[in-house]
Amino acid sequence: MYENKIDLAEGWKDIQRFAKVRRWGTRDGKNFHELSFYALSKPFHCAATVARAIQNHWSVENNLHWIKDVNLGEDDMSFTQPKSAAILAYLNNVAINILWKAGKKPTKDTFAKISNKVKELIMLF
Repeated sequence: MYENKIDLAEGWKDIQRFAKVRRWGTRDGKNFHELSFYALSKPFHCAATVARAIQNHWSVENNLHWIKDVNLGEDDMSFTQPKSAAILAYLNNVAINILWKAGKKPTKDTFAKISNKVKELIMLF
């Protein structure tokens, strides 16, 4: 971990630390070694705390991507207009968050049960 001692450009002013992470092991029977760099907005002092923060961040990212891809098929969609893609991604996020807030898991079964059922959808609000 490295403390930020330089004056960064606008939008990067809150960077407190930089972290360098080495990962190695075996994936699909092949050895790998990778190096990643992270900009941290909190003044972490413990490498284990940084590791947990990075793992938690990617866990949230990966879980959300899985839900959006597997349950909503986002990776199979194609758009010619960036605004259309952004609007659909926004609406998918809204749908997922509404389900979570209603105590339901955003699974294929849940989406199938509420599709085209206006009364059930209104009850979620």
